[in-house]
Amino acid sequence: VMRDAVLAIEDARFYKHGGVDYVGVLRAGLANFGEARSQGASTITMQVARNFYLPTEKTFTRKIYEMLLALKIESLLNKNQILELYLNIAQFGPGVFGVREGARYQFGKELSRLSQDEILNLVCLLPSPERWNPKRSNPVYLSHRLRVLQNYALYRGIRSRADSTAPEWIRRVYDSLSNVLVEQRWKKLRSNSGVPI
Repeated sequence: VMRDAVLAIEDARFYKHGGVDYVGVLRAGLANFGEARSQGASTITMQVARNFYLPTEKTFTRKIYEMLLALKIESLLNKNQILELYLNIAQFGPGVFGVREGARYQFGKELSRLSQDEILNLVCLLPSPERWNPKRSNPVYLSHRLRVLQNYALYRGIRSRADSTAPEWIRRVYDSLSNVLVEQRWKKLRSNSGVPI
């Protein structure tokens, strides 16, 4: 649940790209052209690179380094290792990093004892735990949570069909459909959240 929910809202093409999602970069570039509020295009691998190795200022040069480091990370680690690193450095509260600490801070429980609903609430804190708070629900947070749940359900539904014993051509169709539909939900989620990506 944690893996699929994180992928659905943070990087739906994580297992398909090589560290840099060039489609996402192009989309963000087009969206940012002439817009007051910018969108980013960071993949999970790029976020790992940034959080471990780069300063926090937002510059074009830093984004280039982020992309180059992401490519290097992808050449050294497998996807599951990268996702594990991300889940252990993602922020889930003020000074609270990693899903284990996030579970303890937000729900007073070990990660393994969280219900599916609590896991989804924890994932709803991404990418901006300062903005979203499951303990203080308000209409904005509930709207954000609904978008995350819709994204997650869509991602899981399509993924389960693609992982079945269906013939290869059926899996390719579902994979293509997944990219289109997840991108639509992802775009709506990000554009409505007011959080740059």
